[in-house]
Amino acid sequence: MAKTESEILIVRMRSGEDVIAQTTKTATGYHLKSPAMLVPTGKGGLGLMPWLMYAEIGDGVDIPTEATFFHVRPLKGLEEEYYSGFISKLVTPSKSIATPSMKLVTD
Repeated sequence: MAKTESEILIVRMRSGEDVIAQTTKTATGYHLKSPAMLVPTGKGGLGLMPWLMYAEIGDGVDIPTEATFFHVRPLKGLEEEYYSGFISKLVTPSKSIATPSMKLVTD
C-alpha cells in the first residue's frame, strides 16, 4: 500500500468521534498515527484523550474511507496542543506565570 506524506488532521468518524492524528492517505482510507479523541469539557472547553487507549496500536491504525465522514485541518492552537501532548511529549509552560499574592508581615 503506497502512502503519501502525513499531516495533522481532524477526522470525523461515522461513529461521531472526532479524532486528531498524524494522518496519511492510503489506497483504501487513512492511516492514523498517535490518534487522540477530541472531547468536550466544561464551559465550552475542549480536551484531548488517547483514542483506543485500551488497545495497543503501535505505529498507528488503518481506517477505511467508509468509516469516515470528512477530514479537516485543526486550528493552529489545537494543532500545537496535540503536537506537544501526543507527538513531542514535551510539556511547555503557559505564556503567563501565575504568582500568588503575598504580604510581608513584620512584628
